[in-house]
Amino acid sequence: MKKILIGISSVVFGVNVALAQINVTVGTANNNVGGSLHSLIAVIQGLVNQLSVLAYGVATLAFFWFLIQLIAHRGDPTKTANAWKGIGWSVGSLFLMYAIFGVIGFISSIVGVGVGGSIPVPSIPTGPTQ
Repeated sequence: MKKILIGISSVVFGVNVALAQINVTVGTANNNVGGSLHSLIAVIQGLVNQLSVLAYGVATLAFFWFLIQLIAHRGDPTKTANAWKGIGWSVGSLFLMYAIFGVIGFISSIVGVGVGGSIPVPSIPTGPTQ
């Protein structure tokens, strides 16, 4: 169960970082082509933002829960071993989420797309202005 939760939280966080780094703007004030796509992306990004905060919270709470279990059951070797495993998984998941954020940030800085960056919308050129 822990492995599934960690995997899901890592995927949600990775998608969140990817959407945050590549903020696609499809429509403009004069050219409203694909406005519904823009709103769909905004809804998905908002949902993933909230899920990533939840994933961070769950991993942090799991770390402190297993730390309390480690302190509370010092004499029992099986419970202590389970607490150490839980601490390892929670620290590993937090590390993985931050690592994904760093790698995507590094790649976006190489490509030149920053946080909140937008992709220019192609338009059909009009004739010369008079």
